[in-house]
Amino acid sequence: MTSSTENTVNDHVLVYCRPEVLYRFWLNLENLPLFMGHLKEVKKKDELNSTWIAKAPLGATVSWEATIMEKIPNEKIVWQSLPNSDVYNYGRVSFKYAIICEDPLPVYATLLEVFILYKPPLGTLGEKISSFFGENPKQKISIDLKSLKEGIENNKYMNSG
Repeated sequence: MTSSTENTVNDHVLVYCRPEVLYRFWLNLENLPLFMGHLKEVKKKDELNSTWIAKAPLGATVSWEATIMEKIPNEKIVWQSLPNSDVYNYGRVSFKYAIICEDPLPVYATLLEVFILYKPPLGTLGEKISSFFGENPKQKISIDLKSLKEGIENNKYMNSG
């Protein structure tokens, strides 16, 4: 059970491409700000560790260190912020292969599912400040996934592999 300062967001989207394309794109964490509106930058330190910088209300930013805890090629990526980070978060993204039967040929797709657990900076106060400025994480993740879908399907991110 989560405390009042822990929040979860989850959503999914069907993207018309193979799982390996989305997996490779997502695993390059520096790509995430291309479609996640709240992220300013993700700096990859090595294969598992990274620094994340996110936008906050009133033009401020928050940052945290994170590590990839599990990678199953073309299926799943799991990450978590490191202890003593300003923002606690845990996330999981899964890539499920789908074939959409369309006449005359099958179309390949991926069901992308995202789950994120996080604690806002400043706890409940941080939640209230974000709400005051119209920040709705559940709505944002939906918008972000639609942006990812559009970008991948329209080859907007072709050079961001």
